[in-house]
This record gives sequence, C-alpha cells and structure tokens, in this order.
Amino acid sequence: MRPGFRRLQWRIAAWTALILLSVQIGGLFLFEQIGRGSALQEVRSRLETGDRVFARVLEQRSDQLAQAARVLAADYGFRAALLSSDRPTIASALENHGSRIGASLMLLVGLDAAPIAAHPPRGELEISGLGALIDEARAQGSATGFRAAGGSVYQLVVVPVMAPVPVAWVLLGFAVDEVLARDLQRLTGLDVSLLLQPPSAPARIVASTLPTAPQAALLAAGARLHALLAAHGLQARGPALFKHVEHPDAARLHDAFARRAILLRAFEHPPALRFGLPADEAGWARLAEALPACLGPAPAAPADADMRPTSAPIPAPRRP
Repeated sequence: MRPGFRRLQWRIAAWTALILLSVQIGGLFLFEQIGRGSALQEVRSRLETGDRVFARVLEQRSDQLAQAARVLAADYGFRAALLSSDRPTIASALENHGSRIGASLMLLVGLDAAPIAAHPPRGELEISGLGALIDEARAQGSATGFRAAGGSVYQLVVVPVMAPVPVAWVLLGFAVDEVLARDLQRLTGLDVSLLLQPPSAPARIVASTLPTAPQAALLAAGARLHALLAAHGLQARGPALFKHVEHPDAARLHDAFARRAILLRAFEHPPALRFGLPADEAGWARLAEALPACLGPAPAAPADADMRPTSAPIPAPRRP
C-alpha cells in the first residue's frame, strides 16, 4: 500500500473520530442543559404550588376567625355582659368561643384600644400595629393581618361589637407556630420557615420545620447578604431569605446580573430588585464579583468599620 494512501486513511479516521467526539460532547452539554432546565422548572413549579397552598391555608384560617368573631360579637348575652361590665361573663364567653375554634388569642378591647378582657388571661399585652388594624376595621367593617404580641406572632381578625353602634372590638387570633409550619410542610412537601422582621431589630425565626443548625445558618446567611449589599452602597430591606433593593436603574441591573448567571427578580413600580441567598460559596463569590462590575466601585468604608460578612453557608435544601 502506498504511503500517501495510508496517510489519507489516517486523516479520514482522525477526522471521523473528532466529529464523533464533538457530537458526543455537544450531546452531553445539551442533555445537561435540558436536565438543569427541567430541574429548575420542577423547583419553580413546586414553589409556586407551595405559595398557592400557603395563601389558601391563611385565607381559610382568616375566614374561620372572622366567622367566629362575628358570631361572638352578635351574641346577645355577650353584648349585655359588655354593656353591664360583667367581666366574668365576658371572660367565659371569650373562653367558650376561643376553645370551639382552637383560637390562640381572644381579646376584647374598648374603642380606645384599651384591653377589657382576654383569653387566655394575661397581663399587659402589647400588640404591634393594633391601632392601624382597628382603623381598617372601622373603615371596612372588619380587618385581618399578622401582628407580633408578647414575643409571638398571630394572625388576627378584628370585628366591632355593635349595640347598635360600635362599643368595643373583638380580636381573635391563631398563633403562627410550629403547628402551622408542619401543616404547610405536610401539604406542600417543602421545608417551611416563618420569620419575623422587626423594623429596627434582627430577624428571628418564629417557626420552622428545619433543624436548629440550619435555622441559625439561614439567619447568618441573611445577615451576610445584607452586609454584602450594604458594602456596595445598596440599601436593602427584607427578611433573611431575600433582600429588596429599590434602584432607579433596576431594569438595566437585572440584565447585567443575568449576563453573569445571577438571576434576580425585577419590579417596575417602584423600580427595584430582589436578591435571594446564593446556594453555595461559589454563588457568594460570583455575587461578590458581579456587584462592583454591575454597580461600579464600592463606596469607601470608614477605617474602623468591619465589613467582613459572616461566613456561615446556607445548607442545601432537602428533597422531600
């Protein structure tokens, strides 16, 4: 066989092998992208389902509270006891109605929001934002919302006691606790953490299906994200799970971060971005690199300021 023909055979074989290898590499890359997209779509679908279930559960609890509150407020004996200042009868009525629906908090307050009676009996109870909730009930006939009271969080409903004009307000509440978190986990198959974010205090977890260590890591990761955004001049607010940042150039920044494989949620009115927690240290490093590239140089920090973020990684979520 002539040497030139042999060299041609080797060239054909080499090009054939190269083409086959390229096709295999392209196929593997395509399958990886399809698998990754499918996994992300599944996660997104599960989260959307969980969100709908969560909203539905809260709506059902609110309807249950509102119905019980209206029944109590319309009870003739209860109104008679209120008008005659018969506190033992008032307390008994609160206990009976609260026990019937499993309410965690039953409270009767005057038109000035001063407490008259409560079940279970307790001393001075300060409910954050109670005045605003009563104002809403005064304007709309009833009101519902989440409020912190006595170190706990409640889903409250407020209705007036009419005789025939408003003479007092009835408040009924379900506690936001581990029972609610476990119910949501059972319905959605997702781990659930419910956080309280006071205006001027660190966030804290009021109920969670996660073990203690991941709960602490979750709060530490939230503090780390807040510090990282603040180091680049962004005023962030929101709970540990995400941070909301208003910015006049949010649309451009959303595209700029997306080109660096960082997906944010954009809002139009007002323009804002929502930053989620990175999944791992590689995600934290990518965010730290993208922030100055998208925003420009970080503002100079005071010499004595400690901007080092807490290095507590957030654990990967468990599949149900």
